[in-house]
Amino acid sequence: LAEQESAVDTDSQIRQAFTNQLDRWDASDELAKIVAAEDGDERWLHVQMGQEPEFNPETLKSDATFLKTSFRLKVAQPMWEAKPWMSAWETSSSGTRSGSVTVHNPTDQPMFQTWILTPGTWTLPDPIWQGRPRNRTVKTMRTVPLNQVTSAHGGLRVSLDQMKRMFTNLAGTNVAGDVAAGYWFLNEVPPYTPKTTLPLSVVAPTGGARAELHQPRLWSRPWGLR
Repeated sequence: LAEQESAVDTDSQIRQAFTNQLDRWDASDELAKIVAAEDGDERWLHVQMGQEPEFNPETLKSDATFLKTSFRLKVAQPMWEAKPWMSAWETSSSGTRSGSVTVHNPTDQPMFQTWILTPGTWTLPDPIWQGRPRNRTVKTMRTVPLNQVTSAHGGLRVSLDQMKRMFTNLAGTNVAGDVAAGYWFLNEVPPYTPKTTLPLSVVAPTGGARAELHQPRLWSRPWGLR
């Protein structure tokens, strides 16, 4: 306890840290975050109360030095999150251009990646993987050709997260009918996939084009498992 701070004060501060809903008057409000740190590596969970805390003391004094309160918390996303990783490629030239990005999943969970694309006509990798953990390789380099992403779209987000639409513009509008070209992304990145270079290409407009491969990091435990 801090100097001159009672257990009652501390209990009150902890209780105020958790809530079962966001403050609808505060647009910046976020759920409480529990952070686990090990050797400079941080992983976290966003949590909310599942029910009121269990607190049944036999006596309660304002100057108490010890209180035992049990919090039951729940999470919408039960895996521990770590800082995501991103690999990008860009060209400043127009016309047909080829490049590559790097994919890497060091975690013990499948990785559902997201592409962020500027306007252009893209062909992206969707590889089929094989091999033992930490020795995964590309079995088949499947590719997905897309219809043109136009300036009217503003850009394209392609998400393999099953809880999200696969093809949206940067405002979140479903644009699968415009850009999907009858093809879908099928393959997440397996756990313990080493750094692997993947090819891509684009027919870029004047000024060039850019692709970003955003790679979340989810773990089943708050530490270890590397």
